[in-house]
Amino acid sequence: MRNIFIISIVLLSFFQFMHSEESTGEVVLYVFSLGKPAKDLRAIFDEKTVEFTDESGAARAVLNAGSHKVKVTGDKKVVAVAEFLVVSGESTRIIISAKNDGTNSEIEIEHPEGSIEKVDENINKNLAPGVFSGVVTSLVDKSVVPQASIFIKGIRSRIVTDESGSFKTELPPGSYAVSFIHAQFSTQTIEGVEIKENLETVKNIELTPASIELDEYVVLVPHIQGGDCIINGGKKGIKCSKRCYRGRADVKIG
Repeated sequence: MRNIFIISIVLLSFFQFMHSEESTGEVVLYVFSLGKPAKDLRAIFDEKTVEFTDESGAARAVLNAGSHKVKVTGDKKVVAVAEFLVVSGESTRIIISAKNDGTNSEIEIEHPEGSIEKVDENINKNLAPGVFSGVVTSLVDKSVVPQASIFIKGIRSRIVTDESGSFKTELPPGSYAVSFIHAQFSTQTIEGVEIKENLETVKNIELTPASIELDEYVVLVPHIQGGDCIINGGKKGIKCSKRCYRGRADVKIG
């Protein structure tokens, strides 16, 4: 009888563990200020879980499936507040463009596939994949940039350059917006990267060191085309039509 009781307890614990594992998802938060990753900001999820942004401006948390809220603070000020959805076994990404002029931050949210109605017509997952590759270097001295994070709209896997500054990954054919992020460099975003079936697309990128300000180079915060764009302080999200990022006068929101 005692053995049956012990087995029952073990099985109950196992099923509770499996249920817990299956009912959680990940949220990845990126915070940028003046086009550069914002480090050491507090990301407070549901007023309970606290994480800090790293050198890439990123903070991660595993949360139960459902609706959640995050508040980002720094220097005793609230940078942004956003509500988002976590889907079991999936990843939600949030990009916050913090402003230093006292105006509201811009927030973009990419929920997992299936949790939003919009389908990106620019990506065809029924075709054989193509390859996206290249080398990331410094604009100033042409030295390679290892450990640069590559943010591809619609792709949730983490891509990082190796010790030679190189990257290579397979992608479904389509058109992508791609951002290159490194703590010591200004973030650069390129749009319209075309990936074709069974072909390799090569893009070599030069990043501007964060300590250098060049007027002729426009630095764009990573953005999620077609994702939910929220102007912090608003009551609900709105859709981005073409572009949704800070620092430009031609932002189109609608």
